[in-house]
Amino acid sequence: MSYCTLTEISTQFPSFPQGDDDIGYSLFHGTCTQNIKRAKGVIDSYCVERYSLPFSPVPPVIRAVAQDIVTYYTFRSFHSGDNQNRSEYLEELNEKAFEILENIRDGKQGLVDTSGSVVPERTTEATDKILCNNKDYQPFFDVDDSKKWKFDDDLKESVNDSRD
Repeated sequence: MSYCTLTEISTQFPSFPQGDDDIGYSLFHGTCTQNIKRAKGVIDSYCVERYSLPFSPVPPVIRAVAQDIVTYYTFRSFHSGDNQNRSEYLEELNEKAFEILENIRDGKQGLVDTSGSVVPERTTEATDKILCNNKDYQPFFDVDDSKKWKFDDDLKESVNDSRD
């Protein structure tokens, strides 16, 4: 599930070069669709540590950030290949979007859903932890001379018993 739609981008920025023919529209549509996927990946990478993903429903702040990132990437694809058509507005739009994502990642900003309720953060569950069954065993290879390395006898017996 993407965090914004092609229709939202087209409506928000009607000045995008959508073209008067099928080729222009297809180019815009393809570029935007790719950038929507790209923006989702970027947003997820910032939010994965705090929230269960994907967001459903999408919090309004995440939707706005996604729209801003997609707008920036799409505009950059069409207009600023040679750096002559850079827009300060779009650069600021992108910077603000990433500033919001950094604040969310760092816990300085929370998220609310469309009803105004706080989006719950992920809890650390037992399934998130890697458990180890050799807690009381001596390490296989010590830092000493390799000729003195040995396996713990209890470990060898345990492995042997589990094979029977």
